[in-house]
Amino acid sequence: MKKPMKFYRNEYWLAFPLLVSGTLGALSSVVSGRFATSGLAMAVGLMIMTVGLCFWNRNRYRMSLQAIEQNLSENLQQKNDQAIKALQDAHRETVLQACADQAESDRKHIEPLLTDLAQRFSALSQRLGGQDQEQTVHGGLSVEAQIANLAQRIDALISHLDQQLTNGDKQEQSINGLDSLCQKVLPIWSSQVEMARVHTEESITNLAERFDALSKRLDAAVIASQNAVGGDNASNGGIVELLQDSQAELETITKALGASLEEKDKLLRSIEDLSGFTEQLSKMAWEVSSIASQTNLLALNAAVQAARAGDSGRGFSVVADEVRKLSRSSGDVGRKITETIESVNDAIEDTLKISRKFATQDKQTLSNAEQIIASVLNRFNKAASGLSDSEELLRTENNAINYEISDVFVALQFQDRVNQILMLVGDDLNKLEQHLNKLKNEQAEQGAAPRSVNVEQWLEELAMTYTMEEQLAAHEGAKTEINTHQTNITFF
Repeated sequence: MKKPMKFYRNEYWLAFPLLVSGTLGALSSVVSGRFATSGLAMAVGLMIMTVGLCFWNRNRYRMSLQAIEQNLSENLQQKNDQAIKALQDAHRETVLQACADQAESDRKHIEPLLTDLAQRFSALSQRLGGQDQEQTVHGGLSVEAQIANLAQRIDALISHLDQQLTNGDKQEQSINGLDSLCQKVLPIWSSQVEMARVHTEESITNLAERFDALSKRLDAAVIASQNAVGGDNASNGGIVELLQDSQAELETITKALGASLEEKDKLLRSIEDLSGFTEQLSKMAWEVSSIASQTNLLALNAAVQAARAGDSGRGFSVVADEVRKLSRSSGDVGRKITETIESVNDAIEDTLKISRKFATQDKQTLSNAEQIIASVLNRFNKAASGLSDSEELLRTENNAINYEISDVFVALQFQDRVNQILMLVGDDLNKLEQHLNKLKNEQAEQGAAPRSVNVEQWLEELAMTYTMEEQLAAHEGAKTEINTHQTNITFF
């Protein structure tokens, strides 16, 4: 550290006087003007040399600082390593002392435990076969000796257990390939059962949705039928209401026709009264004609008597009186005939008025009846059209419902597929059980090692029993998608 710093100071102070002297010489040369050209050039060169020397000293100074830093770091590293080593040594001694203390404490604590453990191993050895005859561990033995004795007993016990396990293995040897078979077959069985469960669940869900749609369609058909028969609102009546309205309107027609008939009866009665007047007129005319004939006879008699009497006028006066009576009677009859004729004329005029009135009423009634009948017929046509549309809708819905029911019947056959899958898994389980029982019986009879199971052959035989594509896909490990809309169902 001191050497680099001293070297830097010497070099720096060597360059500084040169720089100062060069600068002063250059200034004196310029001021005096004695050497106008060469002195200036010399001063400039001296300044350049001084500047270069300054830069060189700066680089040397940096290098010196780097050397100083490196030396400092090395010294600090050495001191640090020494301190760490001292601390490690002190810690190691402390740890060793603590371990020694702990070992002594553990030894005092382990001694009774080892004694008890040795007794227990002795009892266990006696139970297993009496191979260890020592009953106790002497208290005078050291801990190391007790541990060594205990290790011997443990080794003997392990040997005895190994012998027992070897005998057990000889009695019950595992079947080669059984683990592999179970490892490969059990996932297949699981996938088959899971596929049956998914197929059942999806089929039931599909059936529920179809039955729900079927119920909605039936409700719509029932509502349409009700609308066609009973009407859906106040403005659109059904067949029953239409029939009731038609009946009421037709009743008005019948009442109008009944009133017209009553008026016609009145007219008939008026005509009958007119015929009675005609009979009276006929009678009066007969009376007038009778009076006229009698008057004629009287006139003839008067003429005869007048011719005979001549001067005698008694007979003529009698005849004259009778003629006057007859003429008065004829006048009265004429007046009666006139009055009767006037009455007849009035009756006929009234009859004509009534006839004209009823003719107009009949025309109006006929027109109203035609309009009402046309309206009724129009309503019946609309009702018939509505019934036709409702019938078509019911026919369409009936066909759709029949189709859905057919699909439901097909979907209900999913239990066949599920039954096939579960029966196949059950048969394979029974096959495995029978095969294991057969191998066990052969081992018991022959005493030889059991034959191994051919896993690949077993899987091939299992795959040959499949009847559906989903089973083969599950067997090969593919993701199975259940097709619940199949209609080509094969029964077995």
